[in-house]
Amino acid sequence: MAHLGLSPQLHLALVVPMVTIATALFLGGFEPAPARFASSGDKAPMFARPTLPILVLVAVTLSAMLL
Repeated sequence: MAHLGLSPQLHLALVVPMVTIATALFLGGFEPAPARFASSGDKAPMFARPTLPILVLVAVTLSAMLL
């Protein structure tokens, strides 16, 4: 916003209320999900195997993550 002659302080003073209002509008009616009901008494595994969509996501983004 420097090219418009706006100081960083003024820009921040304008953006913070807009973000606060937008957050209140979008998340105002947020209700957390109910707690999970664990019916089995089995012990949780030490390692969770990734699902196929997660493996595809890793395969697609691996080259970018290694850069």
